[in-house]
Formats: sequence, structure tokens, C-alpha cells
Amino acid sequence: MATVVIIYLVCTGVGTAVALLRPPLMPRYNLLLLIAVVPQIGSLLSIWIPGMFLVSVAAFCIWCLWNRNIAGVLIVAIGVMLNLLVMASYGGAMPIYSDVLAGVGHALPDGSVMIGSKDVVVRSAYLAPLSDWIVLLSGTRTIIASPGDLIAIAGIAYWLLFSHPTKEGDTHDVISRHPRIA
Repeated sequence: MATVVIIYLVCTGVGTAVALLRPPLMPRYNLLLLIAVVPQIGSLLSIWIPGMFLVSVAAFCIWCLWNRNIAGVLIVAIGVMLNLLVMASYGGAMPIYSDVLAGVGHALPDGSVMIGSKDVVVRSAYLAPLSDWIVLLSGTRTIIASPGDLIAIAGIAYWLLFSHPTKEGDTHDVISRHPRIA
């Protein structure tokens, strides 16, 4: 457990340092992200409301379209959309192989939803390569991720490192066909 906490703290510290030294271009319409996250938090608390997955997908897609000119947003969008694609085939839950869980010392029957996560245990998945199967840490705390998770994390890192205002005081890129309008 201490190792995971140390890794989280180091990553948070590095991300904060990069953001403070070179402030990234901030996305707009963050209320849409809140709308997209609320149903996901509900599923973590075992609250399943019909249509909440669709609301989450729609809000995230609109947010991505409106912020597509910011470096890293499209990479994050690809990662999240890969996750949402496989989750859509399981009613909003992310499939995780029972063999992967057994490999890290957990035995759960197929079809059970893991408490405190959005994972459902399966023997085989429709979109197997996109499900949770990548074991990142093993020990007291195990993190099992999907390729979409790793792509989204790479997009966030890209945003922090390469998304910066073009002029002093700018917070967003302004795209115009006319050079005088900005």
C-alpha cells in the first residue's frame, strides 16, 4: 500500500511542478466533464440508473469536440472512447478477466460486479484487448488497467507538457480565418 501511495504522490508532485512551471492551456466547458463523471461515480457506488452511461458518453464527446484544438485532448478522447466502447457492450461496466483476477490472488465468480469499481468479472470479453487486463503493480495493492486507461494517461501527460498559451495572457487557442480577428 505504501508503494502505491508513494507512486501517486510522486506523480502528483511532478504533474503539479510541470503545471506550475509551464501552465497548460486550460480546457473550456468543464461542467460537461462533471456531467460525464457523475454517472461514473454513481456506478462506483453501485447506483445504476438506466441511461446514465449514455449521458456520460454524450457529455464527454461534446467536451472533446469543443476542446479538440488543445494538445492532448484528442489523445485523452481516444483512450476514454476505447474504454467506453468496451463498457457499452457490458451495460456500462468494464469487463475484467477472471483469470487476471486469479493471477493476482482474487477469485470471484463470472458475472459478479466488483464492489467499489466499475468492473464486471468475465471469462471472455467481446472486445478482449480493450478490457482491463494489464497488471501494473502487484503486491499489497494491485492496479489492473486497460489500454484505454494508459492512452488517456499519456494524453494528460502530453497536455501538461505541450499545451501552453500562445501569447502572454491567452488561456485558449483562437482559430480564425481572418488574421485581424483573434
